[in-house]
Amino acid sequence: MTPPKLKNILVMGATGDQGGAVIKYLSKQHGHIILGVSRDPFSEAAKRVEQTPGVMVVFGDAADARSLFLHGPVDGVFLMLHSATPDELAHTKSIADAAVKFGAKYIVYSGVDLSGVDRTGIDGFDIKRDAWDYIKTLPIPATYLGPAGFMETLTWPGFAAYTQDWDAAYVHKYVCTDDIGHVAADCLADPERYAGREIMLAGDAVSRGDVKAAVEERTGRPLASAGGIDHAFARHLFEQLHKHPFEADPGALRKEFPYLHDLRSWLQTVDKDKIAPAAAGAGAAAPAGAAK
Repeated sequence: MTPPKLKNILVMGATGDQGGAVIKYLSKQHGHIILGVSRDPFSEAAKRVEQTPGVMVVFGDAADARSLFLHGPVDGVFLMLHSATPDELAHTKSIADAAVKFGAKYIVYSGVDLSGVDRTGIDGFDIKRDAWDYIKTLPIPATYLGPAGFMETLTWPGFAAYTQDWDAAYVHKYVCTDDIGHVAADCLADPERYAGREIMLAGDAVSRGDVKAAVEERTGRPLASAGGIDHAFARHLFEQLHKHPFEADPGALRKEFPYLHDLRSWLQTVDKDKIAPAAAGAGAAAPAGAAK
């Protein structure tokens, strides 16, 4: 089933990193009307997004799927929920069902790199697998984007130091959220090309030594081990990823998406004072891999 060209696009998380990037890149491809969803369309962040030509920020709540589709016709949907969203699986299914009910013709769902296994052992990841399995049963085409680890985690308290506790042989895959949004925009602009595909996303594959060298080069500060990973979620995450690493292939992906950032090029886009901050105490860091 091939979707037609899409005019009216609904983008979840309009003021977040991924949704904001989808809007940025989709707005450069002329002819789309973009409805950016926000729980607070009158916030300063929403007002900044609405300054983008062709964009209207509208109210919507993931807990009330119908509320997302009351602002005009919708042909395509960028669907993504933060991993910390209560009842994430139920809400994702409800939104996908509502997309079908209100006439959408195509969904781009942003989940997580599934590591080539049915169960990763990471609850937040497996929920996204279950959501995608459901979306595939619906009577409209869809594309799955599976981002690997976020480069942005290197700006979270303590997470850069955690990389130095990886096994020496472990290779971690990274992608930045701006690139996730860029790929999603490409999918929405050309659904005939991308419908039905599962695309695991990464712009780089690095060892702990690669991270250390890149971070120290950019910041001019030493990056040392934390002496163990004291954040419970991060510890569980990396234990599972050592068993089932992300499967995205940055080299192959770059042939199709040449704009993907590697770690060093992404670090150049970030204020060096925000890179590799010290841990703020056990449990203070945001969940690694959580979609934004």
